[in-house]
Amino acid sequence: QGLSYNGLKAYPRSQLELAQSLKLCAEPYYSRTLYWSGLGLFRMGNYESARKSFESIAGDSRKHSDALAALRAVALVEHMPRKSPRKAGLLNLILPGSGYAYAGYPQTGLASFLTVGLFTWGTVAAAQHGETALAVILGSLNLAWYFGGIQGAANAATRTNEGRVNAVMKPLEIN
Repeated sequence: QGLSYNGLKAYPRSQLELAQSLKLCAEPYYSRTLYWSGLGLFRMGNYESARKSFESIAGDSRKHSDALAALRAVALVEHMPRKSPRKAGLLNLILPGSGYAYAGYPQTGLASFLTVGLFTWGTVAAAQHGETALAVILGSLNLAWYFGGIQGAANAATRTNEGRVNAVMKPLEIN
């Protein structure tokens, strides 16, 4: 059940089930359970506990080499540069699209910049021509796009961070 919850990304529940299994099982399942518990802790960002779980796998276990690889992965992820969602949002607040570019999505950033620019141009042009209703509609859409872009840039930074961690974790989860 612990592995099933792990596969569903229900890591806290997986940890509960795996902890129960550790009380009941013997080798080779004990090491395998420790390994998957460590992976769940790793996914939750609890690197210290993940490290302890991997280090607890006996040297004569079939999972020992996998545990060593997982320990290297924990060290790699702990020191991996991260994109700040807050910084991405603030950059997008200052210049639409720049937060996306910072987060590693330059094409989305350019599209955001152009969209906000076009909505602004359309709003100003409609107001100058006395088309108040159109100016209000375009201005409202522009504000929604502008403020949505701030949250979108922050989410993009989070996705970038998660993608980097996933790239390191995926090979470990195949075992």
